[in-house]
Amino acid sequence: KMENLESSPRSNSAESLVEMNRLNNLSDGVFAIALTLLAFDLRLPEGVPIGDLPNNLLKLAPKFMVYLISFVIIGGAWGAHQRMLKQIKRGDGVLVWFNLFCLLFVALLPASAALLGRYPTAFLAITCFALDVTLIQLTTLWLWQHASRQDLINPRLDPRVVKSIGRRLKLSTVI
Repeated sequence: KMENLESSPRSNSAESLVEMNRLNNLSDGVFAIALTLLAFDLRLPEGVPIGDLPNNLLKLAPKFMVYLISFVIIGGAWGAHQRMLKQIKRGDGVLVWFNLFCLLFVALLPASAALLGRYPTAFLAITCFALDVTLIQLTTLWLWQHASRQDLINPRLDPRVVKSIGRRLKLSTVI
């Protein structure tokens, strides 16, 4: 498999060859762990008497709402990431770093979600969470732009689709 890539006319000597399956598997693992870690913040304090359970569960409502929002954000980012990586047919070292940079902010989302769940009305907590979500989108956009500019994308993909994906990523970053 590597030999075919090395002799490909689209490759150049400066390019680091990347096994896209391994990059995809790493990404899936980080997304899965981030989704799992989100639930760790949904805990009742130790020693809650059974009679106080309803009130204590209600106190978890802000954390649960942040959990749901974060789960949807990570799930949506994972879906978009998977669709995007499926269209990238070969990778280089820069693509790996853009992907790792994106995963950095995905892995950080459980922490920023926990902060927001603990302080749901604090401007700083809201800002940290929003900045993290924005950086996930922005790094995904950079990954796609690099792949499309370096001809790493499936050559059979319609150029209009490539531009459309870039526009959607820009729009989601702004939103």
